[in-house]
Amino acid sequence: MPNNTGPHSANNAKTSGLPANLKKEMIIGYTREAKDPTRPVTVYTSLGHFTQVHPSSWNIGWDSYKNWKCLFFGNIPNGSDPDNPRNPEESSASLAPGQYVDKLTKNFPGHNRFDGLTWDLTTLAEGDGYHLREFWIRGAGLHSKDRFAHPSRGCFYPVTDQKIKATPLGGHEGADAAPVLCSTRRAWSTRRRARPAPDGGSPRAHRSRRSPRLLRSSR
Repeated sequence: MPNNTGPHSANNAKTSGLPANLKKEMIIGYTREAKDPTRPVTVYTSLGHFTQVHPSSWNIGWDSYKNWKCLFFGNIPNGSDPDNPRNPEESSASLAPGQYVDKLTKNFPGHNRFDGLTWDLTTLAEGDGYHLREFWIRGAGLHSKDRFAHPSRGCFYPVTDQKIKATPLGGHEGADAAPVLCSTRRAWSTRRRARPAPDGGSPRAHRSRRSPRLLRSSR
């Protein structure tokens, strides 16, 4: 999502560092691609998310939720993207935040995992054929630049999802154990070297050849 400089791009890349106050217990889940279920793509926490696999190198790294409010966070069927380019007047950039949330809620009842205070991590992930759709606003969300409607490449799996507990991630059995145990190896030690960013959000990190991985593949 955009930071104080604007949307992420080659000139406004994500940082490889993690916030100093981030704890492994804050991990809520991750997305993965159907073509490679052993390789988590993005790890989500209550403070932000870390993208570890992406075609664009500038889009790999930490994304802070600082100053953003989540209004919708849930898996929706592939091919049902509510931001249809053929209906721009019904898009997240055109509708008022409340209207857009009403549209999401009407089209995908029961799919929002965030009620404004807590994350629903007990409902089973829908699995293949679904992808994560998020909608966040900054302030009142009056302008399009203060709205972030994002479709992920894969389905969101909460760390307590029983359907994937037997899936070996990072060499450890169990979806709950994997993000906790694997994250301690490199990424969570790397964060101690991070320096706060000027905007008070995502930290800067010392240069490194490799970005940290919150979750590692079993390969």
